[in-house]
Amino acid sequence: MKLEVTDEFRALCKDIFEEYEAIGDKALVWSDDRYQSDHFCGGWDPHHARYFFSYYAPDGGDYIFSFTLDDARLVHAGGTIDPVLDYWKKSSGW
Repeated sequence: MKLEVTDEFRALCKDIFEEYEAIGDKALVWSDDRYQSDHFCGGWDPHHARYFFSYYAPDGGDYIFSFTLDDARLVHAGGTIDPVLDYWKKSSGW
């Protein structure tokens, strides 16, 4: 399974990037669900200096992946990333 960089994910990366640009390191607050949308939920993990997200896929799976602030900046600018998606469990949905 590969992560498709959709408009939905791009919007989350925009929020991440714009918040960091506005307040700097104060935006890097530990959270596992600070950023949410229909298919994504995640937040910053300071121990790993990465964002960790769940992707609730159409196949019912919950996939976990991580990315850096630089990756969020790249996606916001129109680029793509190819993180490893680790299957977590069958999603219960929202």
